[in-house]
Amino acid sequence: MEICCIITKLSNKRWCRLYSNGQTAPRKGAFKLQNATADVTKEIKKGYYVIIDTVGLTNEHLFELKAALEEMGYSEYILWYY
Repeated sequence: MEICCIITKLSNKRWCRLYSNGQTAPRKGAFKLQNATADVTKEIKKGYYVIIDTVGLTNEHLFELKAALEEMGYSEYILWYY
């Protein structure tokens, strides 16, 4: 996932946007759950809320990511963009 940090007035919170590059080949940066959760964790620890752009994710990867972030207790910090 790639990171683009933005600051917006949405609920007076700082938001960081994460999005998938749409690649499926591992060499080109394909989705990896461990990397995605690490990216989200890093931004939350910086004090950002996270907007996750799901357009480049497969349904399987989206389901995996949602389940992992919910299990980590990050649901309140996430805004999903479809």
